[in-house]
Amino acid sequence: MNKVPTGIKGFDELVYGGIVRGNSVLVEGVPGAGKTTFGIEFVYRGITEFNEPGVIVTCEELPESIYRDALNLGWDLRALEEANKLRILCTSPEVLTDTDINLVEEVVREVGAKRILVDSISHLKSVFNDTIALRRTVYSFCNGLRRLGLTSFLVKERESEGMREYAFEEYVVDAVIRLENKERPGIYRQRVLEICKTRGQEHIPGQQTFSITDEGIKVFTLVGVLNSHSETIQENELVHTGIPGLDDLLRGGLPRGITVAVAGGSGTGKTVLGLQYLAKGAIDHGEKGIFLSLEETPGQLLANA
Repeated sequence: MNKVPTGIKGFDELVYGGIVRGNSVLVEGVPGAGKTTFGIEFVYRGITEFNEPGVIVTCEELPESIYRDALNLGWDLRALEEANKLRILCTSPEVLTDTDINLVEEVVREVGAKRILVDSISHLKSVFNDTIALRRTVYSFCNGLRRLGLTSFLVKERESEGMREYAFEEYVVDAVIRLENKERPGIYRQRVLEICKTRGQEHIPGQQTFSITDEGIKVFTLVGVLNSHSETIQENELVHTGIPGLDDLLRGGLPRGITVAVAGGSGTGKTVLGLQYLAKGAIDHGEKGIFLSLEETPGQLLANA
């Protein structure tokens, strides 16, 4: 399978190496979730790390704003344009969907682009009041990008954070990535990424936290930690938990020497999980263990075990 690495730290591990070449990816989320940054980094890394020229199409921001914001992350997009490896196209949704103009095709062929970011397809709603016509247009637009040999990231604004809603765009595209900027106790928010769909390839399910650093996006995932050591960690260097199913999720076990926090509410099984980890280590693998308790007595622990 021909895959396109995004170059975004921690993300490619979630899709086992990258996005299938030629696929269209919907990146949706609420304001401030990092959608545009995610898409720009996909194009930027493609140029600088994989020699794949790219195009950024925007229906709302001026190129000067994109240059400025990208430069804050260390990405000199203006220099890439001057090197004829990038084009930033600021246009309207009417022009973008006009088949007689073919503006996107012109700039794609001009630089030999392999990647494209469209920010955002939500603006197409202002052109088509008819839902059926809008769906046909988005479907035709995605097919047009595929015919040009482009792997595309399509940004979509999410208008609500309540009950899970399924927009028609999620059925049209090949992959869906949802970004959220969740409230949490205190003054900080937590950014969360979830891959909801990948047509034609596998992905790691579940929500993953990420942050926008001064060098770009970084996705935090235990899978990424394991993969980064995959060439040096041998099977006998993994610690098996002995808990059915958990070792499968961890691809065999935990790297030896790491620290794991087991958190949960009362009655969720934290202590039982710890006891089973120690018992299985001693019985199945001959590894002696220590249980430090600040609550239960040795008699209670022995009885529970």
